[in-house]
Amino acid sequence: MHTANQDSTKCLFCKTSAHTKITACNKFKKALRKVRWQFVKRSGLCFKCLLSRHDRDTCLAPVCDKDDCGQPHHPLLHYPVSLERSSEPQLAPAPAPHERQPAPATTPAPDITGSGAEIVSHDV
Repeated sequence: MHTANQDSTKCLFCKTSAHTKITACNKFKKALRKVRWQFVKRSGLCFKCLLSRHDRDTCLAPVCDKDDCGQPHHPLLHYPVSLERSSEPQLAPAPAPHERQPAPATTPAPDITGSGAEIVSHDV
């Protein structure tokens, strides 16, 4: 398990000394958002500033300003609102008027009365 206090001269995510904060780490920025969240949780970092071990409720970093989010997490951890609400059922768009119902088809029925063929209408 990584901790913020392991080695302050290296990035916790990529382990290089090119930078010491994961907010400056290109590998962290390019990682999937899910991977970033998991890393921050596993490392015990603050969700708002991504730095040291402290509670986000006492962190002085601003809330997420991406898309007017306002939630207590760093913008690098932001999920777009459409993804946050993905648990809601999505309705398919209504079909165009010409695609709604197929025209009824007519099929000759077998002659059971002996009087000739009958036409029966039914949906296909």
